[in-house]
Amino acid sequence: MIHTLKRLLLDRRGTSGVEFAIVAPVFTLFVLGIICFGVLFGTYNGVQQLAAEAARASVAGLSVSERDQLARNYVTSNVTAYGFLAPANVAVATSSQSTSFQVTVTYDMSGSIIFKLGNILSVVSPKITRSAAIQNGGL
Repeated sequence: MIHTLKRLLLDRRGTSGVEFAIVAPVFTLFVLGIICFGVLFGTYNGVQQLAAEAARASVAGLSVSERDQLARNYVTSNVTAYGFLAPANVAVATSSQSTSFQVTVTYDMSGSIIFKLGNILSVVSPKITRSAAIQNGGL
């Protein structure tokens, strides 16, 4: 009995399997967290860049309606260049003040896979809104 117990305690076969069973779930969770954050960060960055570029494209307009149309056309024609953005989920709004013209892009990310994984990102809103403004007349 003592000889069997001593032999069992000295046996090192299977330690790698036990270590893997302990470390693998934690490692998998970290990797999935990095992927989810990367998708979220890429989407936020894409929406901001799209709003900024649409505002820059609207500079050529002579009237508010022409600037609005230029901004909307830019977003419609260039949204596919951003890998994380689906064209059907993008909405554009513009507003004009006395000295500036503002473009607001809203993206609904609720259909994304990271929001379907059991509400893991419950703190983050699935609606992303970013704005960019340009000054009228180069003031």
